[in-house]
Amino acid sequence: MKNIAYFSPLPFLKSGIADYSYDLVGHLRKHVNIELFVSKKQMAQIDKNIIRDFSVHKIDDFELINKQKQFDATMYHIGNNADYHGEIYKKAIEHPGIVVLHDFAIHHLIAALTFAQGKNSEYICEMEYNYGDLGRNLAMKFIKEKTAPLWGGEGALKFPLNKRLIDSAKGIVVHSTYARQGIKKINKDVPVKVIPLLTPEITQDMEFDKKAARQNLGIDNDVIILASFGFINSSKRIHKVLSAIARMKAPIKKKIKYYLVGEQNEPEYPLDKIIAELNLSDVVEFKGFLQLDAYTDFMKATDICINLRFPYHGESSGNLHRMFGYGKVALISDVGAFSEYPSDFVMKIGMENEEEDIYHALMKLFEQPDLLAKMSHNAWNYAKHYCSLGHVANEYAEFINKVSTDYFVSEGLIELVAEVVSQAGIEEDESLLREISRSLISLI
Repeated sequence: MKNIAYFSPLPFLKSGIADYSYDLVGHLRKHVNIELFVSKKQMAQIDKNIIRDFSVHKIDDFELINKQKQFDATMYHIGNNADYHGEIYKKAIEHPGIVVLHDFAIHHLIAALTFAQGKNSEYICEMEYNYGDLGRNLAMKFIKEKTAPLWGGEGALKFPLNKRLIDSAKGIVVHSTYARQGIKKINKDVPVKVIPLLTPEITQDMEFDKKAARQNLGIDNDVIILASFGFINSSKRIHKVLSAIARMKAPIKKKIKYYLVGEQNEPEYPLDKIIAELNLSDVVEFKGFLQLDAYTDFMKATDICINLRFPYHGESSGNLHRMFGYGKVALISDVGAFSEYPSDFVMKIGMENEEEDIYHALMKLFEQPDLLAKMSHNAWNYAKHYCSLGHVANEYAEFINKVSTDYFVSEGLIELVAEVVSQAGIEEDESLLREISRSLISLI
């Protein structure tokens, strides 16, 4: 089996990517030998089960260990949290390998590694590398005139600041066609594989799990449960959900409980004030950060999950795929990668009439229990067929093998070879074109 150096945050860090990686490596190790590399900070708080099951090293020790073991491939999980991904990003640039790009736009990450540390010249250089003179001028204006951050709001997608990472990568894994298309516009030659986010647990009996979870949590079966999961902030559009609930008639409102399951990480987001103004104190309940068993119990107990996202940074949602495994119907924002999900198991919420769309989507599901049940089954079926741990691990293993054996060559070179082959009157064959292209590269 191939030997892989695997860079990622891991539990006990409060990170969806950490949880995703932990679930993935448990199955990926059936296909490749994995050694884990984490930050110095992470080493002090890593799950003991991981240390028991894997060789775990500090990122700083990679060069020394690589000299000894000569890894066949390196894999880097990249997100926007600089505390969790900063060291990983730097190593991905120093020692190119396979990048798992969880957020298409990484402007937040780059700004945290440069501008936020007083490295203005490095930030300007990054902007210039990505966007030429325009980028350089915008960065200089931002620094000199203290204008609004270029990574704020929708600016993050306009200036994703990911070109250096994309250009250096040997291969990239993304979770949506949306992200793949964005990468190919930046660099058409880099190999990109769309692998769906995994679903770590696929229930065998949705109703049994739902009732058992409610019993564990002390929640009556006749309560209509709505819930949002993960970090609680304005991008989750909770204020819009609250406004939609406030519009509902009293008999319905009395049956609803809206749980916010996750840590609040935006102090200036005035949810308490909004809840009080809308008279929803009896409806909304904050649960804060929970350990995984309690967290998933709330997900299993929920009738309708709320998974809205705006501004959007090109990300996908691990929580959403966990919901699918429990057969949960979710309200999602109709943007980017989220727009790709089939409408037979999600309710897509437009941005122009967001509150109105949320209200009508919820009322439709409340009033049509048969529709909710059908969509619930469809969500579970999607997870079972496309997002199981085994299926996703197989996809990763196949891509790792291709990248580490130089299966992929420049698409531009293949086009040139195809043109020459065609002129010679030889019938085109993709495997032949790739073999010729690889032979040419070996001579350079």
